[in-house]
Amino acid sequence: MQKDIERVTGVIPTIVNGDIQEKTAVIVGTTGHSPLIDKLISEGKVNAREISAKWDCHG
Repeated sequence: MQKDIERVTGVIPTIVNGDIQEKTAVIVGTTGHSPLIDKLISEGKVNAREISAKWDCHG
């Protein structure tokens, strides 16, 4: 995915596994299996109905 983003944007994104300090981020994970995604859902920052049970999506 990092290479795909680079090909499209010309920018090599940094891969982070932990706390995100950036204002904009692409978060990859699965609801119910990613503590970060589950936290964002519980805080109302991501609408779970828009992303649950879908293969590739964004919220």
